[in-house]
Amino acid sequence: MAVVRLRPGLAGDLGWVLQQAARGAWEQLTPWERRAAEFPTIARRVEAMARMALAQPGGGFLVAESGGQPLGYALYYLQPNPFTGTPEGVLADLHVVEGARRRGVAGALLRSAEEHLRGQGALGCAAVVALHQQPALRLLTGAGYWPERALVTRPFG
Repeated sequence: MAVVRLRPGLAGDLGWVLQQAARGAWEQLTPWERRAAEFPTIARRVEAMARMALAQPGGGFLVAESGGQPLGYALYYLQPNPFTGTPEGVLADLHVVEGARRRGVAGALLRSAEEHLRGQGALGCAAVVALHQQPALRLLTGAGYWPERALVTRPFG
């Protein structure tokens, strides 16, 4: 792989990021969620969430690229901890295209997003990851993250 460069995301990158984010969100749905979902609706909701994240204080995104081609992105923002009010970063999304995985791109994006959030005053960073996303869980636990809370669900019907 050629040299990978990380840079701040630009307005021209947002379409690609939103497309990748929508596909990633679809892949994270559980079987019972998919029964009630349609891809265009998921794509619209993902776009709204991404734009909300970018509008937050400290919100931004990074793009990893090689040879002018995007390889991945990290979307993040700053928020007050809901219990203590202290500033914390939120890794809203992290994605690397399939052909560039397992080459350190995700780790570089994660570290760079953390640096940005730390520079904005964040005391830590949180991420929500679906349990079946084992590569993402390995990346985050390997970077020092640990499970702190659990969302448990029970579908009706």
